[in-house]
Amino acid sequence: MEKGSMKKHLSLPLLLLLVGCGGGGSSVGLLELDSATPPTGVTSSPPIIKVWENVDKFQTIDGYVEGANVFVDWNNNGIQDSGEVSALWKGVVDPYNVCVTYTDGVCTDEITLDPPDNYYYFVDRGVIPTADELSELGLTEQQWIDQEFPDGVEFVDDGIDNFSLSCFSQSVKIADVPVGAYDSERGVVSEPYKMYYALNNSMDTNGFVNITPFSSLILNAVETSVVQSSACSSTWFDEINSIINQIENLIFDLERNLDLNPHFFYEDFIASGDETKIKQAEKIVDHLVSVQSIENTIKSHYTLDTLAHYIGGDVLNEIISNPYFSTLTFDMDVEEGRSRFHFNDLIVNDTNNLLIDGIPVIMNIDNIKLATSMYAEQDVFKHENMELIQQTVSIRNGSERDVESSNYILYLTEQINEIQNGRLVYKFDNDSIRFIVEINSSNTLFPYDVNQIVLNEDVFGAEDLYDIIDSLPLSWAEIDSLISYLYTGDTLNLYKQTTDYEITFEYNGTPSCFVVDNGTNNLVYYESGNSSYDLCNQYF
Repeated sequence: MEKGSMKKHLSLPLLLLLVGCGGGGSSVGLLELDSATPPTGVTSSPPIIKVWENVDKFQTIDGYVEGANVFVDWNNNGIQDSGEVSALWKGVVDPYNVCVTYTDGVCTDEITLDPPDNYYYFVDRGVIPTADELSELGLTEQQWIDQEFPDGVEFVDDGIDNFSLSCFSQSVKIADVPVGAYDSERGVVSEPYKMYYALNNSMDTNGFVNITPFSSLILNAVETSVVQSSACSSTWFDEINSIINQIENLIFDLERNLDLNPHFFYEDFIASGDETKIKQAEKIVDHLVSVQSIENTIKSHYTLDTLAHYIGGDVLNEIISNPYFSTLTFDMDVEEGRSRFHFNDLIVNDTNNLLIDGIPVIMNIDNIKLATSMYAEQDVFKHENMELIQQTVSIRNGSERDVESSNYILYLTEQINEIQNGRLVYKFDNDSIRFIVEINSSNTLFPYDVNQIVLNEDVFGAEDLYDIIDSLPLSWAEIDSLISYLYTGDTLNLYKQTTDYEITFEYNGTPSCFVVDNGTNNLVYYESGNSSYDLCNQYF
């Protein structure tokens, strides 16, 4: 059997392309693998990374990037851990098609582009010939691997017992673009940055998906957590699907509120010749460079287990609506052992600067803490389905900072409960209602000192408290019963978010109901007294 014919075994959707432009789909034919050394130096960024969901349908375009590290982030912690393999680089393919116009979500116009001479791809064990084919070749499996991949290869499914195409397709991908990588559109990359992708196949076009600066924004606009389950397990899918659902809901809201085509975040804007969007993508990347500088500064200060940053919906809307945006505001979460750190409302520009009151400052850990509207440090004791947390928060107040300390218990159940002395927060998933109960010292509703439970790591006391919370009538149907637990000076607040409104029921001796329009943030309905129950009952 000829060496080239072995390539037909590349049957899994494990290919990635890091590019500055876009592409389409066609039959691969036979792939010839090669190695190459990316150029040295540095200046900028690629607007798009290509992820092939099927090797028989792939895409690529000129403007691709050489020298990046593209890897699967199975646990979504923002860091390449052991077992999270990198893609290989280099290949030769046939011409391919790329969609340049979508009408009602359907491709209505395609163009044909010439192939690139390099791209990124993951290798699955499905590429290895069968035992019979190896016997025909007179090679052992390892000899074949050494022959086909002389520079060495790791398989994307190593250590994963139940690897599947669906699992790979839905996993988070990260492109780590270092100094010295080469972008054919902007030249040698001078400052490092990262781009991200997470979504299922709903955004596929011709069997491929694109990782772009815009797909990075989408993932960064939803607050996700580290995936705790083993990759490709049933519980892993549950956790990943939670992320995907958040992304899809966000895209749906943007589609409705901004009349934005969902393909906006994943399309090949280079091939379509959208100059405004190209410049917008470049500006996003320039801001991502600034974000990366902050990440690198934090990395030099902490031994990281988790690193993630998030942007708010308002920031995302501004970036989409204004291609000439000047700053990027984001939050950052860091985890190191049992320590957690949260940085709120960091602001950067597109020239690699951290800003405080609009003024560039030196990029160091002290200034990063000062630049936040809120900086939090947590010591976390984890036990089964709960966390006992000691927290210190520094809040910016003009030129000063107010420091507050608190201890609380976080119950990691289907209904997420948080309790501290005098305060209970309960998210009731069945009705999507968030309850906040605040009691004064005379109320013995929670007959435990939460501070002592946390400081002593008293899991038995925490479990008793959970049983008390679980027995409370936390439902709208039993609102009168819940109110009966309150003393004079105690308060109760219920919150619910719908597609159009945010609804608040408030009780502090007198009931009130508020309905606020999500789009305008205006109060549209209000009732107090007994009529407040009738108003809130329409939503709760």
